[in-house]
Amino acid sequence: MYCAVFNCSPLVDGFLAFYHFGVCCVYVVFIAESIKQIVDEYLVVLDIRLHMCFILIPLFLLFSIRTLKTLAPFSTFANLLLFVGFGIVLYYIFATLPPISTRQPFQVVSRLPIFFGTVLFAIEAVGVILAIEGKMEKPKSYIKPFGVLNVGMAIVLSLYILLGFFGYWEYGDEALGSVTLNIPQQAILAQVAKIIFAITIWMTYALQGYVTADIIWNKYLSKRTKDTSKHVLYELLIRGGIVLLTFCFAVAIPD
Repeated sequence: MYCAVFNCSPLVDGFLAFYHFGVCCVYVVFIAESIKQIVDEYLVVLDIRLHMCFILIPLFLLFSIRTLKTLAPFSTFANLLLFVGFGIVLYYIFATLPPISTRQPFQVVSRLPIFFGTVLFAIEAVGVILAIEGKMEKPKSYIKPFGVLNVGMAIVLSLYILLGFFGYWEYGDEALGSVTLNIPQQAILAQVAKIIFAITIWMTYALQGYVTADIIWNKYLSKRTKDTSKHVLYELLIRGGIVLLTFCFAVAIPD
C-alpha cells in the first residue's frame, strides 16, 4: 500500500499571494474614494478612476521599498495616525447614538457569508504575520503568550469590536463598507479623519503587498535569475507590475 505525498506549498503560496493582492486592490479603491469625497467637496467633481490614476505613482514609490525593516517606521506612523482617526470616528458615533432598541440584534442567516467575508478581510494580516516572524532574530518570541502577535491582535480585535458594535448601533443597515464613509462629508473634522485614513491605508498598502511580492520574487523567480547584479531591477519590475495590476483591477471594478 502506497501513500501519495503532495507538495502543497505552491498552492498555499498562491492563495496567500492572491489574497493579499486582493487586499491591495481594495486599498486602491478606498484611498481613491476617500480622496474623491474631499476633492468633490472643495475642488471639482471627478470620476473615482481618475483619482486612482493620481495615486498610482505614490503607491509605486512606497511599494518600491523592499525590506520590512525599512517599512517598519511607516507602519508605526500609520498606526499612530490610525488611533487619531479612530478617535474622530468615535466622536461622531457617540454624538448621536439612537436608542439601541431601534437596531436588530441579529441578522438573517443568508447574510452570514458577508459577515465571514468581512471578518476575513479584517483579519488580513496572516501573510504579513508569517513574513514578519520569518524575518525576526528570535521568531519564538513572536508567539509567546504576551508576545508581539497576541498583544497586537488583542488590540486590533478590541478596536474592531468597539467600532463594529457602536458603528452598527449608530448607523444600522445604512452603515457603508467603511464607517468613514458614513461620517459627515462637510465637517472639517470628518475631512481630517478621511485624510488620515487615506494616508494610513497608503502606507499599509506596501506592507500588504510585501507578501505577494515576497512570494513571487524571493520564493520563485529570483532562483531562476542567474545574473544577481540585476536582482534589484527585476524585483522592482515585479513590484511595479503588482501595483499596475491592482490598479487595473480597481479601475475595472471600483465598487
